[in-house]
Amino acid sequence: MKIKGVKLKNFRNYDLLDLKFNSDLVVLTGKNAQGKTNIIEAIYFAALGKSFRLSKDKELIKWNEEYSKAEIEVHKTVFRVGDKVMQTSNNYEQEWNSKKW
Repeated sequence: MKIKGVKLKNFRNYDLLDLKFNSDLVVLTGKNAQGKTNIIEAIYFAALGKSFRLSKDKELIKWNEEYSKAEIEVHKTVFRVGDKVMQTSNNYEQEWNSKKW
């Protein structure tokens, strides 16, 4: 399975993010406290429905916002026929609303 993209809205420090991965290898670089781990957390949360950092999901919602959304696009290799690889695409999405709590 390959992650091809991440979309975030009101997720932690991100207002909006639409990030595409065009390579098999992705390296996130930047200064401290710029949101690199938040991207990894969003991928984890969109895929599994829980955070690896928090016990309260509402803390994923950006300050002063009512909801947060994280979506990942993944490609899965289904099978190979000669040189041709057949793939499927799926999106995994989680949305959190502060009114739930």
